[in-house]
Amino acid sequence: MSNNPFANPIVPSAAHIMLAVKMDADISARTRRDIISAWTTACTWFCVAPEELVAHPRNLRPRFAKLSPGGLGVTKKRISNVSSLVRKSLSYLPGTGGKSFKAPLLESWVELQRKILNPYKSASVRCIMRLASALNMEPNDLDESFGPQLLQALNAEGLNRRPKIVHQNALRCWNQLSATMPGWPSVRFDVPRYGSQYVLPPSSFHPDLIAAFEALLKRNTSSDPFDLDAPLSAWKLATVETYSKLFRRYLSVLAIAGEDVGQLRRLEDIVNLDLAMRAYEHRGLRLNKRGRATAANTVSLLAVVSAHLSRDKAIDEATRRSYVGNTEALKVFSARLHETRERSTANRERLAPLRHEPNLARLFLLPLALECELSKVTDPNRQQALLMEWIVALVLLAFSALRVSTLCSLHLDRHLVWARPGMKGALSLELAEGELKNNDAASIPLPSECARVIRLYIELFRPVLVPGNSRFLFPGRFEDRPKRAGVMSTQIARLIRERTGFVVNVHLYRHVVHLVVLKRFPGAYAVIARVLTHRSIQTAVKNYSEFDVGLAMGFYQRLVRDVQNGASQSGSPSDTDLVTSLNRGESDYA
Repeated sequence: MSNNPFANPIVPSAAHIMLAVKMDADISARTRRDIISAWTTACTWFCVAPEELVAHPRNLRPRFAKLSPGGLGVTKKRISNVSSLVRKSLSYLPGTGGKSFKAPLLESWVELQRKILNPYKSASVRCIMRLASALNMEPNDLDESFGPQLLQALNAEGLNRRPKIVHQNALRCWNQLSATMPGWPSVRFDVPRYGSQYVLPPSSFHPDLIAAFEALLKRNTSSDPFDLDAPLSAWKLATVETYSKLFRRYLSVLAIAGEDVGQLRRLEDIVNLDLAMRAYEHRGLRLNKRGRATAANTVSLLAVVSAHLSRDKAIDEATRRSYVGNTEALKVFSARLHETRERSTANRERLAPLRHEPNLARLFLLPLALECELSKVTDPNRQQALLMEWIVALVLLAFSALRVSTLCSLHLDRHLVWARPGMKGALSLELAEGELKNNDAASIPLPSECARVIRLYIELFRPVLVPGNSRFLFPGRFEDRPKRAGVMSTQIARLIRERTGFVVNVHLYRHVVHLVVLKRFPGAYAVIARVLTHRSIQTAVKNYSEFDVGLAMGFYQRLVRDVQNGASQSGSPSDTDLVTSLNRGESDYA
């Protein structure tokens, strides 16, 4: 019995193919063994029993496409050989051809499909028609229980990367057709919602409150040195956008908690600690790991607003002290939300295999292995140029641990500085103030192999990708824009997954820094903080202290082995240097 609810019953399964090949005397014994072994291996890779796997190219091709050589621990050639044998064996049994392995539509469904003029809606509801036809259900036989049944079928099929979204779009389009098209079945489905949107529009709040907050944002973005009320460091545009979103989100939370937000007219009305605590204690708000972080940032914004109000020269001293006390209380509440938020286990799971040095070495050596594949290319095509672009990105991530937004915004003329003209000599990245998250300027020297790869990319491969006169290291679709950070992140993660089997996103390279540093210098948080350009060493301590115990224990166990082996108590010169650096790190930590 096939595990695909959409499949046509006459299409054979992998078990039928294996049996037919085994019983065919015209096939040599060796070929029979190879084909049966290939099907067994494919079913193991797909995690599907031979009796449940539909033997049709349209079902097998996407499954083979999703396989990762690194994740399976095999070569790319091995996957190709298995796929070739499986495809060859399909000709030994009838019923494996045709355009589709899915059940044909019933005549009533064909008539309905002909009425749909919008190709998007036709494609969206086709999965409903296919499943109903496979279950021999007419259009008028459908009821509300068919919606959950469709989602279960899409999950069981295993061919859609996002079955929930496919299911959601299908039901939504069905409801639209049911409301607008004459003769369409009257049944309506409940469309599931997988995201909670509770941010109200600005028109829901009092205009005086919105105007007061916008005036606060304008005041803090001023850089006029003669304006004594302006901050010493003006807020960046990204900060203003973030604060605006948090402000609307907080007012929406108050509305959910039962507050009449229309009566809040002044900034003084919203910075009350008791009001904030009532809002986030409301049971209707689900404070998961991300929700707690957002709540903590919002309360921190309230502390900023309260501090701004305390600097108003028109208020009396008692009111000023009240605002100062309220500011400190909000800061404490924000810190408590930060400290008690749930820690994400995703990065912990992704970092687990990288704690083993051989796996970490594979990750760092990946760009060099990929470069060898392009060593003989003299006239690259676009795919080869893209691969070289990813190689450069991987090298920069390994040696500089930049954030992906900074990485994609690197400019050839402004950020890449060579020691000698003509892209010769040493290379360094020169980042001006405001280009890093901590707003500090930075000069990052790059090793010679990194400079060599970047030089080769700029001279030979980058011209294939450049639209017009773009001067970005990683050009985008338009010459005045770099490559989008989201696109780069997706491509790099997919490349690492295919070549190594590791689930590593671009930002994980920053978390890898602590594995490299703490394993060799336990407690050296100052080094981590400087490499990651954190404003405070406490950020590194808070994020990575939980990993330091295991790394420090491994270092101590090596010292115990030295004692067991009768090593000198004074230690080698390298040990002395290590102890000195650790002492220096301890003084920084204190």
